[in-house]
Parts: sequence; structure tokens; C-alpha cells
Amino acid sequence: MNLVLLFTALIFLINPSIAVFDLLPDFFAWVIILKLIGKAKYLSVKMSIGAEYALKAAWVGFARIVAFFLIPYVDGTMELTFTFVFCILELVWGIPAIKAIVDGVTELSELYGGTETYKPLFKLKSEGIRTIKLLTVWFWSLKAVFNLVPEFFELSGQSSDVLSEGVRPLISFKPLAYYFTIGLTLVFGIVLALFAIAFFKRVYSDKPMLERINAVYTEKYVETGIHNARVVISSLMLITVAGLFVFSLMLDSMNVMPRFLFPLLVLYSLKGIKSSGYKTGKIAIASVISVVLSTISYVFRWIFVIVHGYYSIYLSFEAYDFFILTSTLVWVEMISFAVLYFMIARLVLKIAADNNEAKVHMNNGAKSFEKKEFKNLKIKVIFAVIFFVLGLIAKDCAFAYYGSFSEIWMVVLAFDFIWFILSYLIYNDVKERIENKYLI
Repeated sequence: MNLVLLFTALIFLINPSIAVFDLLPDFFAWVIILKLIGKAKYLSVKMSIGAEYALKAAWVGFARIVAFFLIPYVDGTMELTFTFVFCILELVWGIPAIKAIVDGVTELSELYGGTETYKPLFKLKSEGIRTIKLLTVWFWSLKAVFNLVPEFFELSGQSSDVLSEGVRPLISFKPLAYYFTIGLTLVFGIVLALFAIAFFKRVYSDKPMLERINAVYTEKYVETGIHNARVVISSLMLITVAGLFVFSLMLDSMNVMPRFLFPLLVLYSLKGIKSSGYKTGKIAIASVISVVLSTISYVFRWIFVIVHGYYSIYLSFEAYDFFILTSTLVWVEMISFAVLYFMIARLVLKIAADNNEAKVHMNNGAKSFEKKEFKNLKIKVIFAVIFFVLGLIAKDCAFAYYGSFSEIWMVVLAFDFIWFILSYLIYNDVKERIENKYLI
């Protein structure tokens, strides 16, 4: 068991949110949880259902990250609306995910002779599995409520009534409400973390059950090649989703999307692809270089916007020189991204070719059809590379010319949107090839 990953996921989950702002986004917690139940979801129906809900909850978490950057200047009631929507979605998909995953642990214990699951925690009378399920569901529900309550204070600030001297509007207590709800969330979160770590440490100490689970998984999935197929699909999906961080979202003359997360997630996904027998060393090196260059570029762009700004480049030699330096860094960052994506495109075509269904036993008609399908895939990859490079050029121009043409970021976003659609279609085609070969 990876207790470090479990503890990390808990830290991301129990940390309080303020409206749509989440310092440690739940998105990463759900991604870690999906990794932790990666094998178990194929041996348990309940765990598989939990994984589906967890994936939806992860998308909600990602949407919350994007929303934080998109709505910094909306009024209080609008922020309340966004917070309310996210809290409802988190409850709709988060609670079923929690219940199904906990029920999946019970199912695995019943199927493979687990005993530690049912032992009480900290001398409580109820079974450990029931305690964890109850605590987690209650915490997730209360976290959403505590996140939402302070925002309702904004409604009192919209009143047009003239208050008499000495009367305080309810909205003035909003900061106090934040202290109260954040404190309660942390207290309940720490309690949950203590119980969860104790519970899962006990479950994973049940060596006989784990050995039986691993034996069945090895026989049914590893030896048949299904495991590697699923790992490759998951890795390709992560690379595709990572492309969202390349999108251009301008705020106060700054592209706020942390683009360095794109190569960072690519680097992480390469681990799974490498375990399936593919050479990824050069792509890993390119990813590391892109992470470093993109991080430096991100820092310099923020410094330029905060310290100088576009209006200063015509008034100060210092601002102009820093602008030229930052523009150069952006250009170098874009070149590194282009090289990295070109290498990724070649790897994707290699994976697709390895899962080509035009076997020797196929007739000529089937081979001809498969050859045509692979050609269509290559065309999509070529166009994806073209639009990705055009988008990178547009991003560099967007930084250089934003001062005189602030709407340029919309053009960049159009390139990003077209490229992402192509990227998703490519992922879907390769996924279908792998599934047809191993999973059907």
C-alpha cells in the first residue's frame, strides 16, 4: 500500500475551500484516489462504479480550478451562484463515489477472505468499514455546507434599505463566518484523516487477502495483456487532459493557465507507457526541459505584469528590456512545447500501429479497411500537430501584442479549441484500437 499517496489525497480532500477558491484542489485528490483503486476497480463491481463517479468528481474539481481564474471580478451574488453549483455537483458525484469505493472494499473483503475490514476502530462498537463510510459521507456533506454558508451573507449586501446608525448588515459578519467554517472543516477533516489512515493501514496489513487479490489480478489481467492495455489507455487519457492547461485564458494581461502542468503531467504519464514496453527516454528529457522553461516563463510573465505592465514599455527602458527578455522566454517555451508534442505524436502513432488489427489471418478487404483507418488517424495527428504549433505561435504573439490588441487571446483560444477536439478524437481512435485488441 502507498500510504504516502493516501495521506496526500486526504490532505487535498480535507483542506477547506473559500467560495470557488481551493488552495489544494480536490481534483488532484480524486486523481490520486483513481490511481489507488486502479487494480481493485477491475475485481469489484462496486469499486468500478466508484471509479466512474470519482472521475466525474475530478472533472468538477478541474472546473472549479478554471472558474477561480475566470470569475475574479464578479459580484458577490454571482460568486455565490458558482459556489452553489459546484457544491451541488460535488455532492451529486462525490457522495456516490465515496459510498461505492467503501462498499468496494467490503466486496473485496468478502470475495477474498478479508477480516481486518470489520474490526472496530479506536475501541468503537461499530465495524470499521461502517465507521469510515459514515465519517467520510458526513465530512464531504459538511464541507460543502461550510463552503457555501458564508457566501449566503452576500445576499444581505444587496439590500437597498438604508440602515439606521449602529445597525450592522449581515454581510459584515462574513469574515467571521469564514473563520468559523474553515476551523470546523479542519477539525472534522483531521478526525477523518486519523480514522482513515488507521483503517486503511489495518486493511493493507491483511496479507492473505492482498496476496489472493494480486494472484487473481495477475492471472486475469497481467498475463493476458489487459493490464498493460489499460495502463496505456489511462496514460493517453492523462496526456489528452493535460492539454487543457495549454489553453489561453487571459486575465489582466496575463495568461493565468499554468502551462508547465502540461509537460509535468506528460512526464507522469510516461511511466505507465514505459511499463508497457515503449521507449520514452527522449520524451521524458523533453518533458523535463519543457517543465523548467515553462515554469521560468510563467514566473517572468507574472513579474512583468505585476511590476511593469504593457503601458510601461513605452515609458521605461527597464520595462522594455524586461519585456524583450520575457518575450524571448515565451518563445523558447513554445519551441520546447512544439518539440515535445511532435515526439508525443510519434509515440501515439507507434502505439496505434502496434495495435493494428490487420493481422495475417485477415482477408484483403479487412486489411484494406484497416489501412484506410490508420491513414485517417495519421491525417488527424498531422492536423493536430499543425494546429498545436499554430496555437503556440499565436500564444507568443498574444503576449507580445496584447498591449495594442487585447482581444488576440480569443484567436489563440480558437486554435486551442480546435486542437483539443482533434487531440480527443486521436485518443478515442487509439483507445478503440487497444480495446478491440485486448478488452473485447
